[in-house]
Formats: sequence, structure tokens, C-alpha cells
Amino acid sequence: MVMRNVALLAIACVPLPSTAAIAQEPLTHAAQASTLLIDAGHYNLVSGVDSHADWLEEQGLRVQVLHGKFDEESLVGVDVVMIASPSAPSNAVSEPWLDEKFAAAWQPPFPSAYSHDEIELLHGWVDAGGGLVIIFDHMPVSNAVEALAAAFGVEVANGHAFDETRLGWEDGRLVRKEAGAALFRRDDGTLADHPIAEGRTPAERIDSVALGGGAAFRPVSGGGALLKLGPSFVSLNPEIPWRFLEDTPRQAIGGWWQGGVVKVGRGRLAVFSDLGILATAEEVAAGEPPWDEWQRQNPQLFLNTLRWLACEIEPDEWAPHAPEQ
Repeated sequence: MVMRNVALLAIACVPLPSTAAIAQEPLTHAAQASTLLIDAGHYNLVSGVDSHADWLEEQGLRVQVLHGKFDEESLVGVDVVMIASPSAPSNAVSEPWLDEKFAAAWQPPFPSAYSHDEIELLHGWVDAGGGLVIIFDHMPVSNAVEALAAAFGVEVANGHAFDETRLGWEDGRLVRKEAGAALFRRDDGTLADHPIAEGRTPAERIDSVALGGGAAFRPVSGGGALLKLGPSFVSLNPEIPWRFLEDTPRQAIGGWWQGGVVKVGRGRLAVFSDLGILATAEEVAAGEPPWDEWQRQNPQLFLNTLRWLACEIEPDEWAPHAPEQ
């Protein structure tokens, strides 16, 4: 099967925003039935898979959810795997976004969410023509995907990404001088000049997006940046997430990425290091000014990325295909 339906498949974790801001031109190959495997077997913090399954099936897609570990059998007949915010068992929380739960679970060490065998299997599968999307956030989620990302030549900064010019300290506590964390714009080069940012039509063109924090990464070699951090960005690397002191170790991450794509053998990889890329139009509209306007094109950028994975953007001589089983 030719892997041309990646864009629709990956939207399983991204509800299509009900707004004219998103260019919803039908995908060329949307009528073909393909299979998406959503990773829900590694204590993933991103929920909502079931609520989107009906919509995906209406598009003629076969949706599967992985509730265990990756093995050869789990990948049989699968076209795309999507991983979003996994955790190792020791750092897992049963009720996301409750501070007391995180306080109990987010204690070092922060091991990989994936075993060596799973990582080898996924790398071989992508190299043979599969499609993989990895979305993570600040530590310890970044730690949980570090080994998996490294297998694809991607280096992860395990910390919290901040613009140092917008940070301050009051009574030994870290405070932000302005709302938000990272604004990426075409006019200053932080939003890269890439076919994904250009889109297929003027309606899909991206001029700015914004993310709320997250982490950072960079490829060891190759790849295409989408969202590149400016020179004043640092990674604050505390021992325990969100517990910052004035002497907390810092790592310069200017020029590192929060969004990018990499070709891997006959397959493709997309990586984002902030969950804000999954923001729906409804969530953006509920934000406070100017954050709501800055994030307005976030859903379109992610949709463009998925269309790049489907070779509907930058359809050069290279074309992926589902790995033979």
C-alpha cells in the first residue's frame, strides 16, 4: 500500500478545528483505507483518542489503539504510528494535570518509556517506509522519549525551554515577565522557510505560531527545521520538573528546534517538543490576548506537517510506502 493517507491518520490526536482559519481542502488520497496505530500503551498523557475514532472511521480509515508494548505483531498492516507524551511506568500519572499527582510521580530517575527492543523495532519499521510522529513536552516527558529520538539521530535537551530575556526572579522564585514562552515568526527566521510553512495554497501559508514552553531538540545531521528557537533561549534543567532555583543548571539552546521533520530511509519522521502544537482552534480562541492571535495558525502548521508526511507537500522523487509485512 502506498502510504498517502498519513495526514488524515495522524489527526486522530488532533481534532479538526471548526473554523475557517484552517484550510480543509480534501486530501488527494483520502478515500483510501489505511491504518493508524495510536500509542496508548506507555502511560501517554494525551487523551481523546476514543472521541475522534468515529470521525476517523467515517473517513474510511482503520483506527487501532496500542494498549501494550510495540512488537512485530502490533505493526502488521499499520501505515502510521503516532506517539504523544509517553511516560515510563515510574513517572506515570493516572489523572493528568493535577499538581499533586505530578508531585508524587515526577521524581527522578526519569527512564525511557520504550525498551531497547521497541526502539530497534520502530526504527527499522520507519526506515523501511513507515511514518512516525513524536510529540513530547518538557522533562520528564522529554526524558521518556530521549532514547527513541536518539535512535533517529535527534538530540533532546531534557529541561524546560525559556526565553531568558523574559525571565525574572522574585524571592528566589522564577517568574515570567510576559505571557507565553516561544513565538515563531517568518519575518525573523524562527519560523523556517520550508515547504510546510508555505503550504499548498495561500490559505495554508503560515506566518507565525506560538508554543507555551516545552523542551528543545536538534538533529545530529540533516532534517528540516520548522520552528527554530532564538539566540536568547535556554533550557533550565532542574532535578525535579518546575522546581527552579537561581542556580538551576542552564543550557544554551539558541538555534535548537521545537518543530522539525527528518527523512529516515524510505520513511519520514516529524517531531514537536511542545504539546501546544496540538491546540485546537477552540482552545486557541479561548486564550487570552495576544496569545490567542499568536497561536491562531498552530493547527494549520500541524496539518501542513501531516500533509508533508503524506507527500502532498514537497512531492519530490522520494515517496514513502508502507513497509512490507
